[in-house]
Amino acid sequence: MKNFQALLDSLPARWEETGAAGVRQLLVVSGEARWCREQTEAILSAWPQQRGIWLGGTETGVLQAVSFSAVRRWLGRETDLIVIDSHQGFDADAIAAISGTLQAGGLLVWLMPELAELGGVADPQWSRLLSEGDQPFASSPFLQRLAALIIAAPELYLYQQNKPLPAWIPVPRPKPAAIPVHPPYRSKDQQRAVEAIMHVVQGHRRRPLVLSADQGRGKSTAFGLAAARLLQEGKQRILVVAPAWTAVETLFRKAAAQLREARLEPGCLFYGAGMMQFQVPDTLDGEPADLVLVDEAAALPVALLERLLARYSRIAFATTVHGYEGTGRGFAVRFRPLLDRLAPGWRERRLGTPIRWAADDPVERFMFEAFLLDAEPAVLDDPEPLVPTDCRFELLQSSRLLKDEALLRQVFGLLVQAHYRTRPFDLRLLLDAPGIRLTVAWQADRIVAVCLAMQEGGLDTAPADDIYAGRRWLRGHLLAQLLLMQTGNVEALVQRGLRVLRLAVHPRLQRRGIGSALVDHLRERCRMAGLDWWGVSFGANPGLLDFWQRWAMRPVQLAQRADGRSGEFSLAMAQALSSVAEPLVDQAGERLAQQWLPGLSRAWSGLDAGLVGSLTARMTSIWPGMEERDRRELEAFARGRRRFEDSEVALQRWLLQQLQTSRCQDSYRERFALLIPLLLQRHSLRQVARQKGFSGPRPLLDELRRGIVSALATDAGNSQ
Repeated sequence: MKNFQALLDSLPARWEETGAAGVRQLLVVSGEARWCREQTEAILSAWPQQRGIWLGGTETGVLQAVSFSAVRRWLGRETDLIVIDSHQGFDADAIAAISGTLQAGGLLVWLMPELAELGGVADPQWSRLLSEGDQPFASSPFLQRLAALIIAAPELYLYQQNKPLPAWIPVPRPKPAAIPVHPPYRSKDQQRAVEAIMHVVQGHRRRPLVLSADQGRGKSTAFGLAAARLLQEGKQRILVVAPAWTAVETLFRKAAAQLREARLEPGCLFYGAGMMQFQVPDTLDGEPADLVLVDEAAALPVALLERLLARYSRIAFATTVHGYEGTGRGFAVRFRPLLDRLAPGWRERRLGTPIRWAADDPVERFMFEAFLLDAEPAVLDDPEPLVPTDCRFELLQSSRLLKDEALLRQVFGLLVQAHYRTRPFDLRLLLDAPGIRLTVAWQADRIVAVCLAMQEGGLDTAPADDIYAGRRWLRGHLLAQLLLMQTGNVEALVQRGLRVLRLAVHPRLQRRGIGSALVDHLRERCRMAGLDWWGVSFGANPGLLDFWQRWAMRPVQLAQRADGRSGEFSLAMAQALSSVAEPLVDQAGERLAQQWLPGLSRAWSGLDAGLVGSLTARMTSIWPGMEERDRRELEAFARGRRRFEDSEVALQRWLLQQLQTSRCQDSYRERFALLIPLLLQRHSLRQVARQKGFSGPRPLLDELRRGIVSALATDAGNSQ
């Protein structure tokens, strides 16, 4: 007790030291839940700064209680004191995210069970990792690894029940001031970023800007400061695009703070005759804007970013490279080639100077290591000669990853590169989820490709009626339940399958067949294991559809609504591996084909025309064939002046026939980019004319007639 009192007495001086050094500190309190809380309450009473939150705990007289699910409302804010109570569960996303709100001089107190027992504690978060039918956890490799990191970490203070108090870790000396900056800027990087944003508006058109930085470097604030300057200069409309309002609330507050007489409302800031407006991606429809700011761009799929690039000539993107989202690397790999192609004059500005804390901050350093926020793929010396036959494939267990930190970093680094939503929870999923299967491709001693999959099915049929009626949903068996929903066949739950979650190939080795070879190996393993089917679910786009079609996978379900964040529709594909699964997959595919044409005029009316063409070509239902009168109507429309409205039936039948020819699955798709939204998605002539840049319906119809005449002439030539 005497030593603990000395610890409490030292806290005011400690707070002054860390504040002067610009660093944050991490205090881990490990032991029984009641003991941890008592010690923490004593620490709080002695800590000079009282503004902060208690994550996973109950309300106290000092801190505001915040649930794990409510963390996103705090992102972008600044706190001086955080308590994380992991006796209530280890929510990796929430812990990594909330740590980024702690500013220089702040204290993070992390409560957790005894470290020696951490791998086997009954963690409430385990339910998120267990699929229906999984056995309860015996131990958690993720928590075992976390305990080992805490014990070994030199940058944190570990206070354990029934163990002596260690000495305080020395506070680093304050570093000399960097290049001086003047308000409202907090670093030269931030000032340069604002100037670069201004140049997007004031300079040549089609010169997009990308701001990239780790968390806490002031990207969103730079957006807010630039927006304020532009509104002061008389700009009328600035659009801010992000996955959610909570992601940009701070951006709006920073802008409002620079503008006297500005009026800030949820989603809008008004200043004089100008305004800044927040919009989620799927609500944008080409509204005019002086500037479009895309915050947290890495959380949006590249297909959506491509549409924004096409619509707006003055646009800037901000993305986190390393942070709680874990998405920046995948964004960079996918988005840079697109920028090179569509906007070769684009520029990038990197913000490297931390604003909320000093460089080499101990809390940031530990969080990066604990959640692999900075994981990278293996370094390749000379990848040129590598071909698929040089690779060997292996199914890796989590126990192997737990013993080899370098191997774990290679695997997770590839997953981060490949997917725009990889986050800390995915690290826990990789290590702890019983149904996860990780297959890797080795080249010598380096991982060059990974495939993450989930085992499904093998369930009892009892919940089938409730699932089919929409009253129940089982965790972890997505594709099995989609097959049931499409067919009503209870065998969908009984049969066993494998669903591919992620496929990632080293960025320097893509387009060499390595990913395909890994998928070939995986399918063969599925056959050898006696699985009934295998499949995949992904945000639908023509490229991925073509890729999975190579294995004769069949589309079996398409979501009725686009994802609120990405704007993409989730597509499920499957292939039967056993004779008993063939009727199930066939029935599901046929049902989707029956839903297809009616759905295109309702739920799927916003699908990309190229994707509609690709999916239509893969539907096996027999569309109405062309009759002689249809051919006459088509000729009368194309070569004469027959009205479009009087020719729709013939045009639609001809289009469906064309889309199902083999050539239309490749280079001929663009020919029908105008007809698909008109005839299949039932958009009006005026709507399509506006979308495609025509001055009105008449020029659009003239272009349609020319295109059909050309197609008919080509068809006639090919038939001779």
